[in-house]
Amino acid sequence: MSFSIPANKLIKFFGVVLFIIILSFIDLKKIGMIINSINPIYLLSAFFLNLPQLFIKSVRWNHLLRQQNIFIGLDKTFLIYLNSIYLGIITPGRIGEFAKVLYLKNYINLDISKGFSSVLVDRIFDLYLLIIIGLIGVWEFEIFGMISSGFNVLLILLIFSPLLVLNSKITEKVFKVLFNVIVSKKYNGKILDGFNKFKLSMNQLVNYKLIYSFLLTLIS
Repeated sequence: MSFSIPANKLIKFFGVVLFIIILSFIDLKKIGMIINSINPIYLLSAFFLNLPQLFIKSVRWNHLLRQQNIFIGLDKTFLIYLNSIYLGIITPGRIGEFAKVLYLKNYINLDISKGFSSVLVDRIFDLYLLIIIGLIGVWEFEIFGMISSGFNVLLILLIFSPLLVLNSKITEKVFKVLFNVIVSKKYNGKILDGFNKFKLSMNQLVNYKLIYSFLLTLIS
């Protein structure tokens, strides 16, 4: 008799465990003092202003899913987005937001390779928004001259690396190199099949309709 745990329950369980681990390294007394010093009006305002932003982001992700002929109600994508945001906040690099892939698999039995592509592109938009805001700040405070050449190189790599992911030919070449070096022959077929599904789903996303997603990113 086989026993399996639904993906959404597994995510919630690991989310709670991770949250408890993080709390064990935090000075709760100091955090309590900080919270008590916050104006409750400002705190509530920040909370309610954040909800429209998250809703717009969920609309953007819903749009990306529709480009892949995956039709889910806005209410459902919004709830999935909220759940993944929780995991994103408590994980390094907000990698927990990729839990959306598991929610999709559990909700509509979507292939992980296909679900991963929409979440990846969704995160790339957020990355570029951070880069744009950062560059505006650097320009405003006139600190371009103080930045080292090494940092400039890192910034250029940060700007262009995500664009390489959107280029299916470059992605395929990089994957083949990694595939031949890392993957054992035992798993060749399954991983290659997953990559082909990922590549096809990325091709569905890379078109002029990304302009709408970009505009939603700017609004959010």
